Amino acid sequence: MSNILGIRHITVCASGAQEDVDFMVEERLTKQTVLSNGRYAHYQLAMAFIAVAALGLFGSPVFAHHGSNNYDMHTQVTLKGTVTEFMWANPHCQIYFDVTDDKGDVQHWGAEMNNPHALSMLGFSKDTLKSGDKITITGNPAKSGQPRMFFRELVLADGKTLRWHGGYDQNGNPIPEPEAE
Repeated sequence: MSNILGIRHITVCASGAQEDVDFMVEERLTKQTVLSNGRYAHYQLAMAFIAVAALGLFGSPVFAHHGSNNYDMHTQVTLKGTVTEFMWANPHCQIYFDVTDDKGDVQHWGAEMNNPHALSMLGFSKDTLKSGDKITITGNPAKSGQPRMFFRELVLADGKTLRWHGGYDQNGNPIPEPEAE
C-alpha cells in the first residue's frame, strides 16, 4: 500500500533547454517512514482505529450470541410433532419439526439444542433423528411468542427419552426449574 506524500517540483535539462516538471512521489507507508516524518502518534492512532473497526465489523457474531436469554426459562411446553430436519452442527444443533393443531393447521417449530459434543454425551448422534420421525419434545418457549424453544427433553417414537440435564444452558447460564402450575 503506498501513500502519496506530496508534489515535488524539479528542473529538467534536456537539449540545453530548461523545463519545469511537476510529479508525484510515492513512498511506502512504513513505520520507519512514519517515524522519520515525525507522525508516529498519528500512525498509532490510525492502527488503533482500524483494530477497533475490524473488531466491530468482524467480531459482531461473537457479541450477538444470546444463549438462553431469548427463552422463557421458567415455563415449559410439550409438543408432539414430526421431524422435518435435524441439523447436527456447531455451535448448536437444531431440530425443526411440524406440529398439527386440533383444526389441522400445521405450525413449523424449531428447537435450539446444545453443541454436538455435549449432545453425544447424552446419547445423541447425527443419526438420532431423521425427517419423518414422530417425536414428543419439551422445552422452554421463545419469549417473542415465535414457534421456537430451548430443548429440554425428547421422547422418540420407540419410547427412548433423551434429556438435557445439568442445570446449565450451552453458555453456562443456570437453567431454573419450571414453576409448578
